Amino acid sequence: MTVVTHSFTEQSNSGSRPVYQKIAIIALIMITICGSLTGIMSFANRNGSETFLNQWASAFIFAGLVALPIGIIVMGLVSKLIEKVLSGASALSQKLLTGVVMAVVMETAMAATSTINHIGFTDLNEFSIMWSHNFFAALPFGLIIAMLMALVIKPKLESFMKS
Repeated sequence: MTVVTHSFTEQSNSGSRPVYQKIAIIALIMITICGSLTGIMSFANRNGSETFLNQWASAFIFAGLVALPIGIIVMGLVSKLIEKVLSGASALSQKLLTGVVMAVVMETAMAATSTINHIGFTDLNEFSIMWSHNFFAALPFGLIIAMLMALVIKPKLESFMKS
């Protein structure tokens, strides 16, 4: 009986979360961010026409395969760079700057992938006009998401991942 109690105590004290839970949480966050930003960009391009859903789904998949992996890598690099360069600044200042930089980087990548998906890359002038339209249409929402990620979600996510 003491062996059973001992192993039960070890399991409950470890508090380790299963890997599938960690992956599911990260996937949910990424899907939400990618889906909402590509949705805004697709809506800005199509103005709610009947092809919106097809355009959004295609942009969502393309951005998820291209922009999100880039964003994940860049976020880690940007966070470390800001911590080194601004080591004397407050943690809040570092987090705010990280959020703004990440919003610009992610909006740039997602606007590019969304624009490529919608019109291709044949006419540079049309591409730049539509890219800037996408970028500025989603930037306010992207800044809000980035601030929430930097100030609220990322610290909670890091403690969740350590558990």
